[in-house]
Amino acid sequence: MTSILSNVLPAPEDPVLSVIFACRDDPCPVKLNLSAGAYRTEEGKPLVLEVVRKAEQQLANDLSCDKGYLPIDGLADFNKLRQADLR
Repeated sequence: MTSILSNVLPAPEDPVLSVIFACRDDPCPVKLNLSAGAYRTEEGKPLVLEVVRKAEQQLANDLSCDKGYLPIDGLADFNKLRQADLR
């Protein structure tokens, strides 16, 4: 008996996954896969880039920053600029 799925074609290859696989398969011992967004060390532990640590420290030291939520409409200045982009 023929399956009703036998005529279903495979989906095209995902371009992001192809970059991940290419990095995984690259024999170079000195490489860092920056394509997936979640970086890990060889031991599988999260890798925090130094630039991210510096940015976090700058934000932590900036007393004018708070951790409050934006209003439901978002950031007013951003919204104005975005509307201008759409014109």
